[in-house]
Amino acid sequence: MAARFFGRYEHTIDPKGRLILPSKYRVHFPGKGFLGFYKDEGCDEGCLMLWPEEEFNLQMNRWREQLERGGALERNDVRKSASSIYEVDIDSTHGRVNIPSQLRKSAKLLGDGPVSVMVSGIVDHLELWNPSLWVEKVGVME
Repeated sequence: MAARFFGRYEHTIDPKGRLILPSKYRVHFPGKGFLGFYKDEGCDEGCLMLWPEEEFNLQMNRWREQLERGGALERNDVRKSASSIYEVDIDSTHGRVNIPSQLRKSAKLLGDGPVSVMVSGIVDHLELWNPSLWVEKVGVME
C-alpha cells in the first residue's frame, strides 16, 4: 500500500533529539525511515523530509533518472540531496525517531529543552518544520 500523508500536527523534539511521530503516520514506518533535506534546482525549503522506505525507493529512482539524463547541475542537485539523507530507526513501540543534531541545526530545530516541530503530511512523505519557518514560508496556521 502506497503511503498517503496529509494533515499537520504540532509535536516536540526532546532534549536528546527524539521526535514521537503522530500515531496516524506510524503505520507507514515499520522500523525505519529516510530523513534529510531535499535540494533541487537551488531550492532549499528549510524543512526536513521523512520518507517511508517504499516512497524513498521511488525517490531514488527519480534521482537515478536525473543522473542519467542530466548534466553537471543536475548531478550536483542529486549530490546535495543524497548526501543529506540519513537512514533512521523508528521505534515500533512509541514511533520515536532520533533526528541527528546536524539535521536539527540545519532545520532550526535546536533548543535547551523540548523544541516545537510542525509535522506535516505532504502526499508521499512527511515534512518537519520549525513552526516559525512554517508560518513564514507557508502562511499563518489556522
